[in-house]
Amino acid sequence: MNNRLKGSIGSQRERDAMQDEREFVDVARTLKSLATDLEVPAAPVLGALAHHGIEAALDLLSDLSNLNASCAFYRHRAGWRAKHGGVPIVH
Repeated sequence: MNNRLKGSIGSQRERDAMQDEREFVDVARTLKSLATDLEVPAAPVLGALAHHGIEAALDLLSDLSNLNASCAFYRHRAGWRAKHGGVPIVH
């Protein structure tokens, strides 16, 4: 029974890690697409995401584009999901 419990905890951790990875990929894809649409360099925005999180990436995107990037980010992501049928799958 103890092995079964350890296995289910491990499986839950794997599912959580996969969900975190999917969310990161979704956020990165949206930021890259939005930066491209706003004609600002995506690399520094993605670097800020990787090193400091989404708030830092949105702040930098706002600074580079003179736009409220938070609002634009959520509109852009919702539009992409509606067009492509949901969150991208990570394999």
